[in-house]
Amino acid sequence: MAVNVVKDNDMPEINAPLLQEIRARFAHVEACPFAGPRIFFENAGGDMFQDKFNKFFSLLEDINFNNNKTYKLSLSLKGAGYTATISDCKTFLNLNIGFSNPVLIHIPTDKLKVSCEKNLITVEGMDKVFVGDFIAKIRKVKTPDAYKGKGFWLRNEIRPLKEIKKL
Repeated sequence: MAVNVVKDNDMPEINAPLLQEIRARFAHVEACPFAGPRIFFENAGGDMFQDKFNKFFSLLEDINFNNNKTYKLSLSLKGAGYTATISDCKTFLNLNIGFSNPVLIHIPTDKLKVSCEKNLITVEGMDKVFVGDFIAKIRKVKTPDAYKGKGFWLRNEIRPLKEIKKL
């Protein structure tokens, strides 16, 4: 459901569909009997209150301002003979990166879209954190080598290589 928030004097106006969605997801959001429909919180709970408050506003931002926004990250695979392919059923990422057996990583197809080219893996999704976590999971398999530079690199990542000690 698309919900619009109109900003007037830096204060969001809460319309009925937005208020219904907020009430459905957060039990602690109510309407003020004096000022009409608005959001207020009772000051109780300490850290739990702060967590709910942060979660609420991140969800509110996602509902209103990031509707249909996709996040995209690309990994470059550097190394001789290193390849990445997607399985036929589109649920596994097959990595041949110099180990004795290929590494299979499960792709959550309901949340992410993964595509592979020659030495480039592109991950797209609606959730910024989930895309970043999946990229981190792939990178953990073969982190960039400090001396030769082999491994998974972010697309525009620049990392200086260490010099090899010569005797």
